[in-house]
Amino acid sequence: MTHILTVMNWLLPMLYLALLIDYGAAFFLRSPRAGRSLWLPVVVGLHAAFLAALAWRLGRLVPGSSFEVLSVLAASTTLVYWIVELALDRVTATVEELLPEKCDAVVSPA
Repeated sequence: MTHILTVMNWLLPMLYLALLIDYGAAFFLRSPRAGRSLWLPVVVGLHAAFLAALAWRLGRLVPGSSFEVLSVLAASTTLVYWIVELALDRVTATVEELLPEKCDAVVSPA
């Protein structure tokens, strides 16, 4: 269990860095990627597994030290960001469905 926690303790910051690079590249290159990052659910799931394993190893709920509080904060922020992206995908799909009809009404001289 200790080795798994150690590996995940090193792996999670690298996954968050990969997310940062993915979103940064999409933003600065203005790539027309469809939807959200595919790595976001992976990071949320692994971070939740890490927190559960840590709580099981310690025998108590996790937020007991500053390291644990920051880890819970990072996991919850990522979870909220994922939920917002899921909601925005639905809104974006609705806007994209309505947008051509509105543009045709504005452009066509009737």
